[in-house]
Amino acid sequence: MTDSSNTANHQDAPMDVDEQGGCLPFPGEMMDTGVWQDQYLNIEQANKTKLQEWCRGFGLPSSGNKDVLHRRLRDFSGDKAKWASVVPRAKRMHRGPQTGRISKGKRSKTQSARRADAVFSNRVVQPLAHPPNKLPILAPMQNPNERQEILAWADNVVHERPYLNKEQRLKAAQARLQKNTAKVNLTGSQLAEIVAGMITGATAAQESLPPKSPPETNRNSESTTDADDDGVPTTRSVTLGNGTIVSFTADDVPPPPAISFASREDISLLNRMWDDTSPFWGGLSVLEIKGVPIPIIYWKAVYSQRMKGRNGRGDPTWKPRQWKAVKGHYFNWRTIVERLRQGSESDFWHEFCEEKTGKPMTYTAIIGKLASIRKREDSRLVEEAHKAYPGSKFADEFKYKKNGICYVKTKASEIAKHYRRLLGISDDVDSDME
Repeated sequence: MTDSSNTANHQDAPMDVDEQGGCLPFPGEMMDTGVWQDQYLNIEQANKTKLQEWCRGFGLPSSGNKDVLHRRLRDFSGDKAKWASVVPRAKRMHRGPQTGRISKGKRSKTQSARRADAVFSNRVVQPLAHPPNKLPILAPMQNPNERQEILAWADNVVHERPYLNKEQRLKAAQARLQKNTAKVNLTGSQLAEIVAGMITGATAAQESLPPKSPPETNRNSESTTDADDDGVPTTRSVTLGNGTIVSFTADDVPPPPAISFASREDISLLNRMWDDTSPFWGGLSVLEIKGVPIPIIYWKAVYSQRMKGRNGRGDPTWKPRQWKAVKGHYFNWRTIVERLRQGSESDFWHEFCEEKTGKPMTYTAIIGKLASIRKREDSRLVEEAHKAYPGSKFADEFKYKKNGICYVKTKASEIAKHYRRLLGISDDVDSDME
């Protein structure tokens, strides 16, 4: 055979060196006698890949070019002492024939085990004189009649308040929500119905009347009667613009209505719900006490805990945290109404519209612009105050005391509020900020 592909496998049939010129002997199979059976490989005609494969098969390095591989294979072929490295190693230990169990040395006992043996080795177990006593059982705390009453009460609770799964609980929550918001939605729809009929007349009234700010809340229209020692609840009263006195307790007052005045139509509704002493009053409000609509301007007297009673103190138990939730909205609503009534409604929307599109500003943008206007006005009043009270006179007049120490006011809003009071032009917005 002259084709080197016939000699590719290590276990090819032995080849006669005389018949195959250039073939070298290499270890083939191991005979049962422990003698190698030679195989002859033609390394001169094999390619590099085949040479590398042979080198790896004989445990030789496979790196280098063909000349290096030829030299490496020739050296291995000529030194049969190296052929022993091809013999596979034993995969496990050979103990030889076994005649019995494999004996293993006993592990020495630990120190604690030896100590236990020394202490308890001579101990004799004594039999018990009698079986162990049973543990005492506590007698029930209730007698049979009391247990029956408790079981009857539990059955009654289960009957009146059965278990509700998640779907049933969601339905019940939605029903409660609809019940709580039904009154507000009804009032809003009623207001929407009367707006269309009032716009024409109200607009004409606005244009014919001189600019007017929202009326100040009459302090005498609000009163509080403190709770008696006998447990009689605190009673408050609000005197409306038509002379009606509405007296109520905390239980008569619902939570602050969840209402928003975001659109142009909503702001028109706000103007008609704000007070009942101006021609803009629409006769309806989202808050009703004992069936009487309460204008928004009285909400502070309805919800605030700081309204003083006859003892000169507020009532911390009156509608806790409810005025705090509505206070910020109340201040913003007042500033909007105050600006709206400085002219006509068309003048207001001409001022509060987008410059590029001409569309009405959003509620948030209106509040931001009003805050900027008030900030500029406060800065102007601060400058006037410094001119009117130069030097140390300013510190003497615009000061406040905290923890027994006098400080000079530095916030522009506080200085402007103080100066407006000195000029007699303090507005209701100042009182809302307190």
